[in-house]
Amino acid sequence: MQPVLEPWLPRWGSLVLGLGVGLLLVVSLDRAAGRGRSPAPLVPGAIPVVVATAARSCFPRLTRLWSWLLVAAGVALVATSLRRRTRRA
Repeated sequence: MQPVLEPWLPRWGSLVLGLGVGLLLVVSLDRAAGRGRSPAPLVPGAIPVVVATAARSCFPRLTRLWSWLLVAAGVALVATSLRRRTRRA
């Protein structure tokens, strides 16, 4: 798939796009199966897709920070999950 996407994305962009699309696929399969995850992987899936599609033109600085945005989204999801568990107990 990389040779097809190379005119529009840098080499690393196709990998990041694949990661994001994979996470979004998990969200859609969970919803189709009727399983709603409490913190859904929608945000961690959307961040790589946005970064990969905006890699060349819109946000060149964002292409260096995408991994940190993904880590921040993960920390936020874990913190939300832990907060919900402590309220239930």
